[in-house]
Amino acid sequence: MRFLTIALAVLSFATLGCGKRDAVFIERQAKPDSAPIEVLTEKPSRPYVEIGLTRIQAEPDDVGYVTDKLRQKARRMGGDAVIMRVVGTATDRGPVRTIDETITEGVVIAWK
Repeated sequence: MRFLTIALAVLSFATLGCGKRDAVFIERQAKPDSAPIEVLTEKPSRPYVEIGLTRIQAEPDDVGYVTDKLRQKARRMGGDAVIMRVVGTATDRGPVRTIDETITEGVVIAWK
């Protein structure tokens, strides 16, 4: 089962391109905007199941924006928490300026 989850995650991100879409492994009912969502930086010791995967691309110093977006996406997927990690960087070269952005991955989880 764990292998299948990892394989689906890799396949999902291979088809995501620039991270415009999310991968949902287990369908759950969305949570209300007021539902608390924990943002974790490492795997919890508490039992959980991975229900989805998401990516956020934002300026490196905009941590508040990233955590807010991860919480919003976790609520839409029906999650209880999200495990976040930085997976890379991207450069957006616009006509006026160049912006270096950080790509953050979030594994949306539900407590067992």
